[in-house]
Amino acid sequence: MTQSVAHATMRYRPALGGVERYLEELARRGAAKGYDVRIHTTDFQTWGLGVRPQRLPESVPRFEEGPPRVSRHRALVIGGGRYAVSASMASALLREDAEVFHAHYYGHAPADLAVMSARLKRRPLVVNAYMAFDELGSPLARLHAR
Repeated sequence: MTQSVAHATMRYRPALGGVERYLEELARRGAAKGYDVRIHTTDFQTWGLGVRPQRLPESVPRFEEGPPRVSRHRALVIGGGRYAVSASMASALLREDAEVFHAHYYGHAPADLAVMSARLKRRPLVVNAYMAFDELGSPLARLHAR
């Protein structure tokens, strides 16, 4: 049986950035070793404090069969730009049957959703914060930090 890993992140290629490049390499290597790698991400090209979020061009597919498999979900920005939520990503992660969940950009909605899904399903969870834990902007961050 092939082991599966579900990643949840704010942005993924073709968006540019260190986390995006790291995850692409991690996914590529996992797929090369035979893992079923699934990436759940938003449709944002740019994201961050003081940066107006911009969406990826329409030419970028919402789904890629991969490997790795990529699902891009439309997100709604709330809370003055610090938090973006996606109902379709929430639904997809709650249906996700991966054996391991990997949350990226801890303190943002995709990571929060991965943490909740892993806990509900009692599956192993890996978290990459990419920031100090005292800077969390997530409404659920304090709950997850326990």
